[in-house]
Amino acid sequence: MSMWKAVDSQLGQPTYLKVGQVSSVIVAAGGSGYTQGAAAVFTVAPVGGVTATGTANVDGSGAITSITLTNPGAGYLVAPSVSVAGGAAASLSTSIQPIQYNNDEI
Repeated sequence: MSMWKAVDSQLGQPTYLKVGQVSSVIVAAGGSGYTQGAAAVFTVAPVGGVTATGTANVDGSGAITSITLTNPGAGYLVAPSVSVAGGAAASLSTSIQPIQYNNDEI
């Protein structure tokens, strides 16, 4: 599992996840009948947040092998659910970047 990372187009520097962003999508079962690039639909983010977006990567049999995050979203307090339409029996889950405390604040 790796952290989602993009490159800031103006600075040319990597940008990393912030608290409340989706950090990964875990494919427990890929199912069947899915189409390459189908939209991954995430639970709507809380008020003031941004809903995550992604696309499905599938193998030759139509099973989901991974989800590419196109936007990790923002403001999630719990890991959102995720689904992909057009196929059957996939089992997907997510994780979010947790709050990290400074030792002086605990």
